[in-house]
Amino acid sequence: MHQSLDDGRIRIFVETWESEAEWRAHMDGATMQRFQARGVGDYFADFALHRLTKIAG
Repeated sequence: MHQSLDDGRIRIFVETWESEAEWRAHMDGATMQRFQARGVGDYFADFALHRLTKIAG
C-alpha cells in the first residue's frame, strides 16, 4: 500500500498477479466477499480500479 505525500487521505494498492485467471479468482473468492461484506465502502470515499500492463523495465 502506498500513501500520497500530498494528501494523506489518498492510498494506493499495487498488486501483481501471475495471470488474469488468478486475479479474477481472487476478486470472486471468499476473501473479497468477506472484505466487502464488512462494509469496506464505508472506508473509501472514492474508489478506482486500474488494470495495468507492464511496458518497460
